[in-house]
Amino acid sequence: MISRVIFAGISTVIVFSPFVLVGGSMLVVTCFQLLVLFCLGFYFFNVENDKLVLKRTFLDCYIFLYFIFACFSFIFSKTPYNTRNELFNLAIYIALFYLTLFFIDESKPQKQYLQVKNLISLIIGVGVVISFIGIGQFIKGEPVNVMMMNSNILAGYLIMIIPLLMSRLILILKNHKFFESYPNLSSLKSLLNNIRFFFSFGSENLLLISYFVFLVIMIVCLTFTFSLGAWIGLSFGLSLFLFLGLKGNFDKKFWYVIMGGGLLLIYLVVYKLVYLDIVFNRLNWWRGAWKMICNYSFTGVGLGCFGSVYLKYKTGYLNSLYAHNYFLQIAAEIGVAGLVVFLFMLTSFFKNGIKQILNYKNVNNDKSVLSNAEQVKKEEISSQGIFLNMGILSGLAAILIQNVFDYNLYIPANAILFWVLLGVSCSLQNNFNYGKIFLKNVSKWWWKIVLMVLVINFVIIIGKPLLASRYYVLGEFFLEEKEFKEAEISFKKAIKLNPLWAYAYWGLARSYLDYNQKKKAQSLPPLSEKNDEGYSNFLPISKEEIQLKLVEAIIELKTAIRYDECNSFFYYQLACLYQMQGENKECEKAIKKAISYHFHKAEYHKFLADFYKKEGVNNEAQREYLLAERLLREYK
Repeated sequence: MISRVIFAGISTVIVFSPFVLVGGSMLVVTCFQLLVLFCLGFYFFNVENDKLVLKRTFLDCYIFLYFIFACFSFIFSKTPYNTRNELFNLAIYIALFYLTLFFIDESKPQKQYLQVKNLISLIIGVGVVISFIGIGQFIKGEPVNVMMMNSNILAGYLIMIIPLLMSRLILILKNHKFFESYPNLSSLKSLLNNIRFFFSFGSENLLLISYFVFLVIMIVCLTFTFSLGAWIGLSFGLSLFLFLGLKGNFDKKFWYVIMGGGLLLIYLVVYKLVYLDIVFNRLNWWRGAWKMICNYSFTGVGLGCFGSVYLKYKTGYLNSLYAHNYFLQIAAEIGVAGLVVFLFMLTSFFKNGIKQILNYKNVNNDKSVLSNAEQVKKEEISSQGIFLNMGILSGLAAILIQNVFDYNLYIPANAILFWVLLGVSCSLQNNFNYGKIFLKNVSKWWWKIVLMVLVINFVIIIGKPLLASRYYVLGEFFLEEKEFKEAEISFKKAIKLNPLWAYAYWGLARSYLDYNQKKKAQSLPPLSEKNDEGYSNFLPISKEEIQLKLVEAIIELKTAIRYDECNSFFYYQLACLYQMQGENKECEKAIKKAISYHFHKAEYHKFLADFYKKEGVNNEAQREYLLAERLLREYK
C-alpha cells in the first residue's frame, strides 16, 4: 500500500512536471511541493511491525553535505527570497530521491525489477508525448520547446530518456534471442535479411516495433531542437552506454565502430560551434561567473542569486539569469566547497555504477555453475537490472555533459527527472549494502502526533509564500486602479507572510509614493470636481504630511535593498526619492551604487550627469553624458 501511494505521487510529478513546472508559477510549484510532502509524511506515518525502515546509500554523506552548503549560502545570500525558494526546490528533489528508494523493494529482485521497469516505462511514455508535441510545433513553424523555456531545456529532457529507451529495446531483443542469432558482424549476412527478420519478428511482438518507433520519434524531435549542447551530451552518453555494452554478446568491433562514429560526431559539433556567436555569448557568461567565484569563493552569492548579481560582473551585451554552465553556477552560488562535494558525489555515483556493470558476469556464461532454476531466474533478473542501469547511467552522463554548456538542471522538470533516476540507479547498484536504519516503537500515539505537527508546520512554511504572492498581485491591481490605501494594506499582508520578499517592500513604497502624489494633486485648488453643496471633496494637506509619506517610502525602499542588495533598479529609485527630498549627498551615493551594480545601464549615467550639471560639476557631467551616449549606441 505504501509503495503504491509513493509510486503514484512520483508518477504524478513526473507526468505533469514537463508541462507545468517550467513557467515558475508559485501555485504550481507549491502544489508539487505539498504533494511530495504528503508522500513523505505518508511513508513515515504508515509503519509496519512497529518499526520504520530508512534505507542508506553510498551517496548519503555527499547529499547531506551538499544540502548543508546550500543552506549555509542563505546566511550570505544577496537575495534571501530567491535562496529560500531554491532551497525548497532542492529539498523536494532530495525528498524525491529518497522516496524513489523507499518504494523500490530491493529484498525481492523480481519485484524490484518490475517496479523499476514500470517507472522507466512511464518516463519513456512522457518523453514520447513530449516528442509528438515538439514535432507538431516544428510542422507549424513554431519554436520546438513544447511548454518549456526553450529548445535546449526540451533537448536536455529528451537526452536523459533516449538511453533508457535504448536499454529497454535491447532487453526486448535479448529476451527474444536476437543476439544469439546475430552474435557478431559476420553473422549478419546481408542488411536485407536482417531487416526481414526484424519486421517478421516485430509482427509477433508489437512492443518491439513500438519502442523502435518511439526511439525514432524522440531522435527526430531532438534534431528539431537544434541543440548542439544536447547532441554533445547525448554522444558522450551513448559512448558510455556502448562502452559498458562491451560485456555483451555483440562483436567488439561493432561497438568500436559505433563509438568511433559518436566521437566523430562530437568533433564535428564542436568544430561547428566555433563559428557560432553563441560560443562567444557563453564565454562572456562564463567569464562573469568566474569573476563572481573569485570574489565569493567560500560563501557564494546565495543559491538562486546568480542572475541578481551577474549584472555587476557581465562583460558582454546580454544579461542572463544563468551562467549557462551548471557547475560554474553552483560554485558561484554556494561556493567552491559546495561544487567539490557535488563533483565527489557524481564521481562516487558513476564509479560505483560502472564498476558494478563491468564486474558483472553475464548469465549466459555462468549457467553451468548455477545450482537450480530459481537461481538462474534470479541471475536473469539481475542481468536485466544491469541493462536498465546502463541506460540510466548513460542518460545522467548525457545531461551532465550538456550542463557544461547549459543550465537544464536548474529547471524543475529536468531536475526532478535527474534526481528520480539517481534514486533508481542507486537502488539497482548496491542493494543497500550500506545498511538500513530501523526506528522502533514508531506506531505509538506520540510519534503520530509529532509527525502531524511537523507536517502541518511544513505545510504552513510552504504555503505562506503562495499566500504572499496572492496579496502582492492584489496590491499591484490596486495600484493600477489608483486605490493606494487598499494597495498599502495588501502589500503589508504580503510582507507579513513573506518578510524576505524585496518586491513587496518596493510595492509598499510605491503605494506611499503614489498616495503622496495623489494628495499633492488634491491639495491644489479643485478645477471641476465639486460635491452637491459646491465644495471640494478633498481637503488640502500640509507639506509635513507629504514629506512624511516620502520618508516612509524611502524607509521601505531601503528595506527592499536590504533583502536584494544587488538590485540596481532599487538604488536608482532610491536616488530619485532622495532627489525629491532634497538630500543631494544621499542621492549621489544611491545612483553611484546603482551604477556599480549595473555599469552598462545608460539611464543611470544620464541621471548622474544631470545631477552633476545641477551641482555645477560640468567636467563630471560631460563625462557621464558621453558615457551614456556610448552605452546607448553599444546596447541598442
